[in-house]
Amino acid sequence: MIISTIIRFLPTIFQYYAQSKIEKEHIDNNTAVRDMLTKRGIVPENLLPAEDVKKLQRKLDGDEKKVLKATKKKK
Repeated sequence: MIISTIIRFLPTIFQYYAQSKIEKEHIDNNTAVRDMLTKRGIVPENLLPAEDVKKLQRKLDGDEKKVLKATKKKK
């Protein structure tokens, strides 16, 4: 009975252990990147948010259409 219970919960225990190792690695990596940035005088909270790539693409497409319309009107 005890052995079957242990065997049944063993995968859950291993999964928790592996997940906690991955989480720790993730946190360690983020900390290292933040330390490197702050040593160079860059504080992530003070950076301006980047525009969404799709929004930029739409804006560029719209600007291109405006330029094409303006050149057609000049002809």
